Amino acid sequence: MSKSEIIELNNDRDLVTRIRESDHEAFDILFMKYWQKLYSFSYGFLKSREEAEGTVQQVFTQLWENRSRLDPTCSFNSYIFTVTKNKVLNLIRKRVYERKYLNSLSSNQIFHDFTTEEQIDYNELLEISQDAIDALPPKRKQVFRMSREQGMTYEEIARTLGISRKTVENQMTMTLKTLRNYLQRHAEISLPASFLMITNIL
Repeated sequence: MSKSEIIELNNDRDLVTRIRESDHEAFDILFMKYWQKLYSFSYGFLKSREEAEGTVQQVFTQLWENRSRLDPTCSFNSYIFTVTKNKVLNLIRKRVYERKYLNSLSSNQIFHDFTTEEQIDYNELLEISQDAIDALPPKRKQVFRMSREQGMTYEEIARTLGISRKTVENQMTMTLKTLRNYLQRHAEISLPASFLMITNIL
């Protein structure tokens, strides 16, 4: 390891140590140091400026929220790129899943067979579904959004929030039951179950 690499490593260690103590200045320094690198890395895979920027923002938000668990003795460069890589892969997997599912829906003529009345019902369902999600307790809402909107696995959610995988499973089970009950009470609509999957709820 060259002298410059040793200095670089020590700088990161010092900054991480300060971040563990909630030092905002140290966090800003690491952010400026790594943002462009992580953005370029993400963009290389995602080919989307918006998604790459969102990914890097999520990485640094997670970094700050979990700062007390950072290990100054480990390579921060390896750590931050590993976290970014995992988020990029999750997003790619989510893209593939959604593409396959929507292709399947299209091939089955689900969208093509919509009547005007069904389209109105579908829009209403989307609004009611969002109301149901907004009404969830904060922790359960966070777990749900990490799973459905960020495409994170239960294991990844558990690591990020510092809870057990079983806790994540239990919270998701309760959340899905709550959402189903909410929809049954508030949605006087008769739509196939596949519509609920399109909304990414059930």
